[in-house]
Amino acid sequence: MHANPMRYLAPIVLVSLGTVVSVRINAGATTAVLVLLLSVMGSSLLGRGPALVGSILATLSMSYWFVPPERSFSLGKRDEFIALVAFVVVALVVSTLLSREERSRASAVAESARASQAEAAAAADRSRAVFFATAGHNLRTPLTTVRMAADLIHDHSEDLDPALRRSTELMVNELDRFETLLADLLEISRHDAGVAELAVEAVDLRSTVQSALDNVGHLAADAGVQLDVDMPSDGVIAEVDPRRVERILRNL
Repeated sequence: MHANPMRYLAPIVLVSLGTVVSVRINAGATTAVLVLLLSVMGSSLLGRGPALVGSILATLSMSYWFVPPERSFSLGKRDEFIALVAFVVVALVVSTLLSREERSRASAVAESARASQAEAAAAADRSRAVFFATAGHNLRTPLTTVRMAADLIHDHSEDLDPALRRSTELMVNELDRFETLLADLLEISRHDAGVAELAVEAVDLRSTVQSALDNVGHLAADAGVQLDVDMPSDGVIAEVDPRRVERILRNL
């Protein structure tokens, strides 16, 4: 219960104090047993080891001071044996009960700490979900306005300088990427809120792969990478959520 070796001084002090009190009041054997039992109980508060030490010391004190012939150690009489058994039983019972109580209290504290950590994690998840949802919805309106303006410029880019036309194409492509990121953000918020669902349908995976290639093709070209996917001529029909499959392919 306690790791400090100095705790073994306590039974010596307590039994000595009980002995002095019993001798000063000229107590009989019965009263002395009661006083020394209190000393043993006090020793038991520090653990099983100090409790047993207190029991042995209390038995020796009884034998020397209160069991005839007094001021001598006989350690063989029935009264001394009964006193020893009483002291040991009290010491073991009290120390065991205290040990169980301490373990139960430690377990309760640990459980409370785990519950607090779980609650803190849940609160963090809720805050993150709220942030994602708020940020996603607040960004959607200005993004739509910018996208409309970019599409308008791109539709009339034939009359522009080639460099400006290229910049317009890059702007539209980057807006596509930003819309994809925003969709991912909203998807995360719906998932955290427990409302995300798969929109499963029968689709031709060739069109999904081609859409992903078109979406990232300009990034590959800017990096000097050529993307080439060998797709079968026949349709590859699968029951999937095409939007999420395309997102996976873009990430790859």
